[in-house]
Amino acid sequence: MLTKTDYLAFKQCPKAYWLKNNPDQCISKNNSSNSTTIDKGNMVNRVARGLFPGGNLVNYQSHQKMMQETNELISKGVSIIYEGTFVYNGLLVRCDILTRNSDGWHLYEVKSSTRMKAKFLDDLAIQTFVLQNNLPIKSVNLVYLNKEYAREGKLDLNSLFTIADVTDETAALLPTVDKDIVTMKSIVGQRSYKYDIGNHCEKYAKDDNPCIFIDLCWSHIPSYSVFNLARIGKKKFDLYQSGILKIEDIPDEYKLTKTQQIQVTALKENKDIINKAVITEFMSQFHFPLYFLDFETFQQPIPLFKGVKPYQQIPFQYSLHILEDENSLEEHREFLATAGKDPRRDLAERLVEDIPLDVCSIVYNQKFEKMVLKNLAESFPDLADHLMNIHDNIVDLMIPFEKKWVYRNEMKGSSSIKNVLPALLPGIAELDYHKLTIQNGSMAMEVYETLHLRTPEEIETIRTDLLSYCKLDTIAMVRLWQKLAEIRHDE
Repeated sequence: MLTKTDYLAFKQCPKAYWLKNNPDQCISKNNSSNSTTIDKGNMVNRVARGLFPGGNLVNYQSHQKMMQETNELISKGVSIIYEGTFVYNGLLVRCDILTRNSDGWHLYEVKSSTRMKAKFLDDLAIQTFVLQNNLPIKSVNLVYLNKEYAREGKLDLNSLFTIADVTDETAALLPTVDKDIVTMKSIVGQRSYKYDIGNHCEKYAKDDNPCIFIDLCWSHIPSYSVFNLARIGKKKFDLYQSGILKIEDIPDEYKLTKTQQIQVTALKENKDIINKAVITEFMSQFHFPLYFLDFETFQQPIPLFKGVKPYQQIPFQYSLHILEDENSLEEHREFLATAGKDPRRDLAERLVEDIPLDVCSIVYNQKFEKMVLKNLAESFPDLADHLMNIHDNIVDLMIPFEKKWVYRNEMKGSSSIKNVLPALLPGIAELDYHKLTIQNGSMAMEVYETLHLRTPEEIETIRTDLLSYCKLDTIAMVRLWQKLAEIRHDE
């Protein structure tokens, strides 16, 4: 029996659908990375039921039992059903919310997104295709989060969610559904299935539910290829489809941006790129003492705290390294909030204690840190002047690497600190992220969100891991700044 998940996989990439149903043809990577996304989606779904209270939930069990329970509820005259389950033409769907009134049934699909996406209509189209052969469907609706809603006290569900009637848009897709199902049934039994990589892979990889077959389908792509060109966008597939995989094979006449040309030249000529004049000018804006700052944040689809919007970044931790002069040893300060409560006020108060007015604050990727500071300033007007002073005195250490004023082939086109650091400062044990239990911001976010549910012993261990990770981010910035200072002083 086909499921809605099968159909959506097919719409995204027919080969992913085929591989999913022919597991003996591949070894897929277990995709545990989206478990948090799924959990948050389920949470949004449960909260959205409050828009239509008093319904009956069809609990997850065997398909047959779920269909039977759904039919029994319909026969009893129930007007609101959560997770109703239906089958038609060998295709099974579960519906988030169904409501009934005098004119028929109304379908509501709940999404944890803050905007409409085309794939949501495919989701509703397959549900409608099945439902209309079981029930009289009068409207089809998408329920998603209102990104402008800021929580004040108790959740206001009518403001938190946006309900869009997409009956007409869904109806326009129905003629293709039957054809798609025929195609799905025809390819699933094939011994092999060819479908080349393309933009659908890029979209799938960045989606809430990334493809688990990327490594398999991309196994013919070198570890460093045209797909690593900085900000290349969709043009990378133009190169790929013209038979160009290696960066060194890009024709000299091919139009590239300035930073892309630096990357290509560095590889073709096997040399480092150092623009000392520009680096010297860049370094002239720093004035001691220097404050190297990094935040860690988490986000929730359903706002937990007053004044917070869906998916707003909530800072819970920062690390701060301070250099009094070019030859001094760095001083370290840090903050990690107690989990289970709003961390913002405590963090903001400590931050304005730790960073004086009018000092030079150094970050890596200023867009993120400035956003955090601006949000804090808006939340706490009494601290706003100081917070915005920090904001306005930020210098972004990523710029020389983003613009490729300093570039080595080991960076592979990336300006991420985790690529830049080992390329410029290889083999330094104190800068090795791989030795840490928590190795990236996503891991930090995930463990902090559930930290208050852990045992005291676990909390102590995880807090130590969080502090170690954030501390490495700022000491990494110190070492990169020192490397740039060294470049500036080199004869």
